[in-house]
Amino acid sequence: DLISDGQNGFFVEWLAEDIAPKVKILLENQKLRDKFSTAGIEIVKKFEKKSSVQNYAKNLQKLII
Repeated sequence: DLISDGQNGFFVEWLAEDIAPKVKILLENQKLRDKFSTAGIEIVKKFEKKSSVQNYAKNLQKLII
């Protein structure tokens, strides 16, 4: 799972009534924005590594076969 509610983002319904309060929280809380931002960067790094390893494995299999 990429998003953990309250840890690196918010789960929201695609309704203005749900999105607006979460946006307000983020606008008013720099510390939380920084936390989510840092966590998001870490998620991207992990995803990039996983993708790179999978790509490497696929290319290695092509060489072996």
